[in-house]
Amino acid sequence: MSKQQKPIMDARLAACLQQKKARVDGYRPLTAGTVARLNEDLKIMLTYYCVISAR
Repeated sequence: MSKQQKPIMDARLAACLQQKKARVDGYRPLTAGTVARLNEDLKIMLTYYCVISAR
């Protein structure tokens, strides 16, 4: 992607991400254990999403 192109995000997805970020921000500061768990959950979610999307 060139520097001039900007990625376009669906407005509903952007709103959902903003809500989730606000929710996570409400729990700050996060402990190292919480960050590790969120990271692991994200890896699992992305793995299953990629597998389902490939079908």
